Amino acid sequence: MTLLLFLLLFASALFFYKRSCKNAICKAFICLSFAFSLWSLFLYLSTVSLDSTLRSFIVPVVPIPILFTPLLLNYITLNYTKPYEPTPLPPYVLVLHLSMLLLFSWLAFEGYTWPMAFDGKSEYFREGLFFYIACGYLYVSAIACLFVIVYTMITGGYLVRLHSIYMFTGILLGCCVSSLFVIILPFWEIYQLPLAALGFLVFLWFSWIPATQYDLFNIELEDFGQDFRNPRFSSIIISANRFLLNRMNAKAFKAICDRLEEKRVEEVFERQANLMIEAGYSAQDLIGHVNRCSRDITRLFFR
Repeated sequence: MTLLLFLLLFASALFFYKRSCKNAICKAFICLSFAFSLWSLFLYLSTVSLDSTLRSFIVPVVPIPILFTPLLLNYITLNYTKPYEPTPLPPYVLVLHLSMLLLFSWLAFEGYTWPMAFDGKSEYFREGLFFYIACGYLYVSAIACLFVIVYTMITGGYLVRLHSIYMFTGILLGCCVSSLFVIILPFWEIYQLPLAALGFLVFLWFSWIPATQYDLFNIELEDFGQDFRNPRFSSIIISANRFLLNRMNAKAFKAICDRLEEKRVEEVFERQANLMIEAGYSAQDLIGHVNRCSRDITRLFFR
């Protein structure tokens, strides 16, 4: 199961890398995806039969990739609505997260921030105070990002709110699912830490949409042309965005539709005027002119 979850996380990271533009926020999201997959890989390697020396080194460093989450997630949360004009993290936030990263990484090497330990023969569960402190730091950082997203939803326009729904849902579900296996179940002595990767997968796939596919919320959202010859997965997302926008702000959605209709009417009138001019200057092949005009008008609605 651990190997399967690693493969899913790694495949997701590769997918995001290939399907995302390479601006700063996309790079941060891709780094976060690979950090999750690296965590899952370390977790898998800690459970297989390896040399005891190598395994003794791997087990303590398992949590280190996850410690990059607050820094990267804060950067993504700050800039997911403005990917082409990203704002750097405030200095005090950057210093805080870098300090916590170094502190918990050092504690990880000392064997304090991961509940699994290796005694040279077998791996066993060992709860510790620093493990829960590290978890608290991770989840408090995620909750702080949720508050930032809520503030953005309140102060932003309808397209910003549309972005924020995906980000909020991804972070919230990711926290709930992962905390179930990391914090809640261990209280009942049910240890299924690898399944926390399910929460990471939920977070990644929900957050990937607003973090890296910005055009689906503005340019392509207002383009109602249908490309039947090249169906895309993004068409599902665009349809969902239009449904959500119509529910959130029917007036804004109607304005988008009105602009599209006005643009199409103007283009049809332009084609008709060109047909009349061509027909007036050329008395021959009138049927050919009509056919060409009909094809041009058809292309307005079918890309």
